[in-house]
Amino acid sequence: MRRAHPAIRDPATKAQLFRELTERRKAAFALIFDEAKYPYPHPEGPEYQAVQAEVDGLVMKVRVIWERPVAWLIETNPEIRALSSRAEEMALELDRMGSPPAVPFAELLAEVSRAVGIQRFPGDSAAKNALEWNDQALRFNREVKVEADDAERACVDATNEYRMMMGQKAVLWNAKLLTCARAHSTHMREHSYFAHDVPLPGAEFDPIRTPVLRARRAGYSGGVSENIARGATDGRQTMLQWYGSSGHHRNMLGPRHTEIGVGRSEDFWTQNFGSAAQKVELP
Repeated sequence: MRRAHPAIRDPATKAQLFRELTERRKAAFALIFDEAKYPYPHPEGPEYQAVQAEVDGLVMKVRVIWERPVAWLIETNPEIRALSSRAEEMALELDRMGSPPAVPFAELLAEVSRAVGIQRFPGDSAAKNALEWNDQALRFNREVKVEADDAERACVDATNEYRMMMGQKAVLWNAKLLTCARAHSTHMREHSYFAHDVPLPGAEFDPIRTPVLRARRAGYSGGVSENIARGATDGRQTMLQWYGSSGHHRNMLGPRHTEIGVGRSEDFWTQNFGSAAQKVELP
């Protein structure tokens, strides 16, 4: 299966996959950024849950092409579908006979997905530019010196994985935004509130009243947007909390965002996005 059929390694197959991925991304973005259908603040109850389920379904369609393109091949190509069925039947029969195949069927499918995968396919000039940016951005995030703990790093990694899957560029760690984010998480925890704007009375809080003011105090001069969360200590779980909330979801996919800082204080989290970086300056 992995070598016999020409469609598996045919460049035309990758081009077709890229077109399908592009259309699926457009469909997902159309709903995610529709503030009437996917409102924020989002209401509680079955109506919003139904919209979130629709978002989930559209995102899953993107994920299938991004992570398991062989599933799309099997669905759309009758010859590949027949070949897959025969390979699976043979694997099951060999297993029943006590002589399992050298390569399990699931691993075979994964290998075919890697062979036909388009995560590094420069389907057009925008995709090529994004690939170049992302390669440098991920290297930057591995090498840059920021005082982030493992949970904060996991949150940034999960956010970038999602952004790249959805066709957006990865964002760069920014130490000033990290300082800003962690300070707000700590302030919310210590003063027992949960809000973007500090609700406490008193002029002493005016310099940190809003996300922009906090970013300026931390020395960051670019545009800023903010996500907050509480209740989890795991970075990837926190990212999923934001994924399930329309406004936070849109923030994570912001097309103009180039930088990020994530800071937590126990189970209080702040995620700040910035847009000052125009290129990746490798450390």
